[in-house]
Formats: sequence, C-alpha cells, structure tokens
Amino acid sequence: MSNKYVFILAGGRGERFWPKSRLDLPKHLLAIAGNSPMICQTIKRVKGIVPINNIFVITNIKHKLNIQKYCPDLGPDQIIAESIGRDTAAAVAVALAIIKHKNPNGVFAILPADHKIHNEKKFKISLQAAFLTAKKTSFLVSIGIQPTIPATGYGYIKRGKIVFKINGNSIFKVEKFVEKPNALKAKTYLSSKNYYWNTGIFIWTVKAIETAFKKYAPEYFKMINILLQGLALNKSIESLIRKEYLKVDKSSIDYTLMEKAKEIIMIESIFDWDDVGDWLSIERHYPKDKQSNVIRGEAIIAEGSKNIIFNDNESDHLITMIGISNVIVVRTKDATLICSKKHSQEIKNIVQKIGTIKKYSHLL
Repeated sequence: MSNKYVFILAGGRGERFWPKSRLDLPKHLLAIAGNSPMICQTIKRVKGIVPINNIFVITNIKHKLNIQKYCPDLGPDQIIAESIGRDTAAAVAVALAIIKHKNPNGVFAILPADHKIHNEKKFKISLQAAFLTAKKTSFLVSIGIQPTIPATGYGYIKRGKIVFKINGNSIFKVEKFVEKPNALKAKTYLSSKNYYWNTGIFIWTVKAIETAFKKYAPEYFKMINILLQGLALNKSIESLIRKEYLKVDKSSIDYTLMEKAKEIIMIESIFDWDDVGDWLSIERHYPKDKQSNVIRGEAIIAEGSKNIIFNDNESDHLITMIGISNVIVVRTKDATLICSKKHSQEIKNIVQKIGTIKKYSHLL
C-alpha cells in the first residue's frame, strides 16, 4: 500500500467568474481554462503519483453530488462534504485525521482544486520531489513560484538559504510567509528575487503536521483528536465534521500554521502555474487574434482590441462588438456580464447586489 496521499480542497464560491459560476456550480466545476472542469484537471495531474484510491476531495456539501458526477473515478467515501465552510485550516485538520486513522506513517499533499498548470510532467517531478523531501526531513514543505509580475492578489513566501537539491528542484529554508502585499511591496518582492508566490500546495508527513497543530493551534489539535476518536468508533467523518466545525474559528492554514511555524522549507517549482483568479486571467491560456482579442464561442469584433469574450457553448447566440477595447463580455443562457478589464476584481460586487434583489436570486 502506498504511503502517499493527496487531498484536493474544493471550497470557495468563485464569485469573480459570474455569470458562469453559481453557488451550485463554482469555479472548480467549470471548464474555465481548458476543456474539462478545473477539478478534473487537478485529479488528472496527480494520477500516477498516488493511487486513485489515495486521492480525496474536501468540498461543500452542496457540491458533493456534482463532484461525484464529474469525477466518477472517485468513490463516495473519497469525497468529504463539509456542512459549513471553515476555510483551509479545518480542512487540513480533517485530512490529517483521515490519514492518521488510515496510515500513521502517511505523507499527504494539499492541493487547491482550481489552479491551471500546463506542464504536467514538470509538475509531477516537483510533487514527487516534495513527497521525498517531506519524508526525508519531517519538515512542512511548500511549493513556491518565482513571480513574473508584481501581483497583489497572491500571498508570498520569503526564501532563506538553499538546503539541498532533489530531482533538479532547489529546496530552500523558508524565512516567512507574508500576506497579499500592496502594489509597492509587490514590486519590491519581484525585484528582490527572494520572494515567491504561495501556491497553496503543501506536503507533509502525518507526524510533522500533527506536531505543528499541537504547537501552534491547540484548538485544531483538540478537534483532530476528537475526529480520531470518532473514526476509531466507525463514526462517519461527515457526521463528526457537522459537530466539530461549530467549535472552531474560520481560518486559513497560512494564518493558523504557516505564518507561525519555523519548521518549513520550500521547493522552487519548475512548472508553470496560475490560480486563474478572475475572467482577466483566462487570456493567459487561450490564443489571441491579431488584435489581441480572446474569443470563446460565437463572436465577431470590428475595430476592437484586447477584449475577452466568453459565449456559452450551449448557445447559438452571436455576440458582436464595434469600436470597443479592453472589455470582458460573458454570456450564459440567463445572464450577461459586460465589464471593463480594469474592474475584473469587482465582479463579486455585482453578485452581492444581485443577492439583494429577490427576482434575480436564481442567478446566484
């Protein structure tokens, strides 16, 4: 039996991809960047590194049936439904309890469900190196991406001295995790060459992450022990979650552990990476016409450049534009979004306004 496991975190609402994303159909269930749902792409990337039976998904209870539909290789017990959202710290605690119950010597990776990686071969090399590093060092292992732009939407990792190399991957001591910076700090991080984008991909042994919870987050450590006691009595993990999630605060694993722990190292990734955060990001993954327009579906643009058009493939509706540039247009069967590219981060504000109007509640 393999000691390696993968947990894919499929929470979130994906509000910035409205009107394609909805409460019952968040970003990770959509083919936003590629021809299959983002979560299916994530599962495909880890196949061959760990057995399919060792891949788990933690998601919102509303999305469990859809994930079973889109990911038929996973058994029902491999899709763990959360009754309420408690962010990534609670999800990691659940993953730890499940793996310690199954295999106390296990090593497991935490992966977001909705990131885009084109070079799967290099990703697999880096993830394999991360598993080996976690087992070899008993440190908490993170994967960092060298920034290419001064991005303000990502958390960062400041690297320290190089520790060693494995399979062509450089391994660094982590000096600190830092929150999303303002524009000035992001420019400083980019020029320093010592700051990396935090991918949210973590790998650790059961013992290493359990020790970290015990040392830095005793309330979660207590929950982990209660979950383990329940699993030992053959209680359902989902029934345990329903009760125990009410007792812990909503918090990210970055804030709960990674910003506090000292026992962290980082693998410098050798693969491409994009967290595909909003509609603006899709132009990085599709070809452009001579005027730098990205068009998905039926559309004709005259005298316009640098536009993004996403026309639902199920529609025979034609979108036409004349003399307009730097605009995002997304059309579904029941809603249309028109947004300047510079306001792409504010789409969630429209979603919030829609939520206040009863006759449009079906569009959420």
